[in-house]
Amino acid sequence: MKKSLLYSAILMLLGLSFTKCTPEENEDLPVHNSQIIHNAVTDVDGNQYDAVLLGEQVWMKSNLRTTHFRDGSPILNGGTDTFSLELPCYFQSTATLSVSNGLHYNWAAVNDPRALCPEGWHVPTDEEWTEMEQYVGSQQQYVYGYESANIAKALASQEGWKKYPEVGIPGHHPEANNATEFTAVPVSGYYNSYHDGYYGKFAAFWAVSENNADEAYFHCIDNDSPIVHRNRAYKELSISVRCIQD
Repeated sequence: MKKSLLYSAILMLLGLSFTKCTPEENEDLPVHNSQIIHNAVTDVDGNQYDAVLLGEQVWMKSNLRTTHFRDGSPILNGGTDTFSLELPCYFQSTATLSVSNGLHYNWAAVNDPRALCPEGWHVPTDEEWTEMEQYVGSQQQYVYGYESANIAKALASQEGWKKYPEVGIPGHHPEANNATEFTAVPVSGYYNSYHDGYYGKFAAFWAVSENNADEAYFHCIDNDSPIVHRNRAYKELSISVRCIQD
């Protein structure tokens, strides 16, 4: 009898260990191992931002929302008109999530020598985005399943995402998102004169790295994909900005 009970207990333990290794269980609860720095920086408009330490990098925990450059110069409000390639502009989202989730900026604003980010911070390069993503992918608690590229859930916020049935993506079981506390909100789609966003589906962020005279790189989290996408956008588009510490 004792031998039978012992055998049953061993089987139960083995079963639990196998269950913990399945992708479905890996989606259940976020494990927060990142370091939050409260009130890490204040922009020229007086907006305060928390930051998060990811590897050796410190990132703003929310999207930039300043309407002035670092030197106090105003940034043009783009309104609903087509953005000019020459004039630095911002756009205020019409999405339902709060404006505290940030503004959108065109490339001219991102690349302006007066600087969008506060002193001691800058718009990240394509390489800095990649470094952050590789760090997150190297930490198993942030990875969905067994592929190190599957980190979208760990970076995505827990609110606002359009639902999608496939497991391991930001749109499925969103309460399990944001293990890194990077808090990429889906209000940060992109804007141009043809459409306002794809809100609830995308969180897109500029990299201050050009592909050519017409395009620059951005990194994007989708509601229906487990990975972070690296892509190119026309410079007249307006996209969210996350600043990184110098």
